[in-house]
Amino acid sequence: MIRNIVSVSRKILEDGFTLKFSGIEEIPVYLELFENSILVSAFIKDKEGNIVIHMENGEWALNKTSNFSINYDETALEIINKKGLIALQISLTDNIFLLQGIIFKKANVVVFTDKFASTYSYKNKNLEEELFKQTIGTPRLFKHYGENYLGQRLSND
Repeated sequence: MIRNIVSVSRKILEDGFTLKFSGIEEIPVYLELFENSILVSAFIKDKEGNIVIHMENGEWALNKTSNFSINYDETALEIINKKGLIALQISLTDNIFLLQGIIFKKANVVVFTDKFASTYSYKNKNLEEELFKQTIGTPRLFKHYGENYLGQRLSND
């Protein structure tokens, strides 16, 4: 397993940055600095390969037929699946990016949290249980229920 510590320079962000861990194929999340804003681009798919969300330079479209929820504010974005697991979470605190999530690729599933990054085979008979176990400690940032929940963070009580 690999510790998820991402540190990139302003120059790299200006040129565009794609998350990649040693030994793990590229994560489909692209970050770019534009006029002091970080723009996110990504294609996030579900286990069946259906596009859940398409983000392009900070603008996004959520597949309305999917069972995913998105919430965000000016410093973070979070997408959760119907089981409440984080499909993608990107946050910026004190100039430090934290990217966490579960990315379904053609050949395998990539899980990355603030503690590790690892791949899991679709052949794993306990895949759902393993994904749940590996991500259960990842705290959610936002509410995904009720009226007017967009931009509303969970309290840290």
